[in-house]
Amino acid sequence: CNYMGNVRYGIREPNRNFETTGLHEAIISEEFYNEAQILMEKNSRISPTKQPKEQNYFTGFVYCDKCGGRLLSHNSITKNKNGTVCKVYSFYCRRRIMNVCDSKGVTAKKIECALLEYFSRVDDFSVLDAVELAETHRQARQDTEAQINTLNEKIKKLDGKEREVMSLYIDGDIEFKNYREMKKQLDGDRDFIRAEIVKLKITLDEKEEPSISKADIITNFRENWENLTDLEKRQFLTKFIKKIVLVNEPIEGTKQGHTVITSVQFCGE
Repeated sequence: CNYMGNVRYGIREPNRNFETTGLHEAIISEEFYNEAQILMEKNSRISPTKQPKEQNYFTGFVYCDKCGGRLLSHNSITKNKNGTVCKVYSFYCRRRIMNVCDSKGVTAKKIECALLEYFSRVDDFSVLDAVELAETHRQARQDTEAQINTLNEKIKKLDGKEREVMSLYIDGDIEFKNYREMKKQLDGDRDFIRAEIVKLKITLDEKEEPSISKADIITNFRENWENLTDLEKRQFLTKFIKKIVLVNEPIEGTKQGHTVITSVQFCGE
């Protein structure tokens, strides 16, 4: 957080640490820092041990519609009819190895075509988005406001304890040294809670800003996907897509299959 110009206090105390604006100049913007943290977290979820090659941009996103298992990537070398050698990127259900699922493998190219076809059929996301986003924001605000109210109640209880401690000192039941130590502890607890309230109020203000909608993501996908590089496609998926569920339906009399995307889960859902 030093990169954003912030300072952390109480790092060694998980239940009492908090962060505030420092006096030093920020190196990067908070927006850039937060976006980097989100991408890092998503990458660790998608591929925790080894990052995929750029051409395997669907790795970690595709799941089997039949059993719900994640599809694993597989690369192979084949020869075309004209004798040229090419690499084929494909996926298969990990549960197929354990004979738990009988789904067919599917090439990355087929997944891409199926995804393009899936989004081409979506016409009413903008209307649904408005309702979903409004409900999401309303619920998020309610949750945050409830947290703030709970913290304010804790401050009131601490105020009551301070009055009790003061009465004990006035009545001569505790020495000044003990009173001072107890008051110092109460003041510290209050400061920590107030810092938490400030952070929650900041997030409350941020929740007023509408998030990017599914309609925007889909429009972006339709207009730009085919012009993106493999690396850019991977970045697009990492930023906006959480899960792609598909099935490769067999075609009778052939070894081929018809790939269909059954659902897409967006980040934040």
